Amino acid sequence: DPTVKWLPRKLLWENYALAISGLNYFKAIGMTTLISLLAALFQMFSCAMTGYALARMNIPGKGLLFAVVLLTFLIPAQTLVIPLFVTYSKLGWLNTPLPFLVPALFSQGIKGALFIVIFRQFFISLPKELEESSKIDGAGAFRTYWKIMLPLARPALLVVFLFSLVWHWNDYFEPSLYLRNGDFVPLSLSLQYLQMNLDLYFKPMGAIPFDLNEPIK
Repeated sequence: DPTVKWLPRKLLWENYALAISGLNYFKAIGMTTLISLLAALFQMFSCAMTGYALARMNIPGKGLLFAVVLLTFLIPAQTLVIPLFVTYSKLGWLNTPLPFLVPALFSQGIKGALFIVIFRQFFISLPKELEESSKIDGAGAFRTYWKIMLPLARPALLVVFLFSLVWHWNDYFEPSLYLRNGDFVPLSLSLQYLQMNLDLYFKPMGAIPFDLNEPIK
């Protein structure tokens, strides 16, 4: 009804049922939650460790490695679509969550370089006396990181987790490439097919009775 502007003349509660059915909502939101939550957790811990290594460890060529990290952040993701798609296809990862989870596990994925920079700058700001005192007490590098430095990085962990979660939740570009014709369809792709799914239930002159429990193909 094109004359409706703010308040509808009639409340049709069945529209909610139609939207849930057309979106395959519960399965789609479950898939979106799985990808977003796991990828955010993986990126949070892997990028924290990478940022700490670039900030505190004596690594040969550390400056060059950090420049490579920045370079991966500056290169548009669209320029890497074809080689990534071919690689994931050969590995058999298409139509699975692996193209999102495995890069996140190795400090990459969506905005991975930015998260490394956030952690690197945070760890640089911490006093070196904390690490020196832990070495005096006999703690190694990993124990110092796990017991002292990582708990102090809770603000950075929270920021990275929230950023990663939101960006994975809202991402449409990568799921549209890697999750096609499979059982793993996130909510962003379900929105794309909503109108097509609803059109299956309607004729030009009226509605077609249907069973909401029947899966949409």
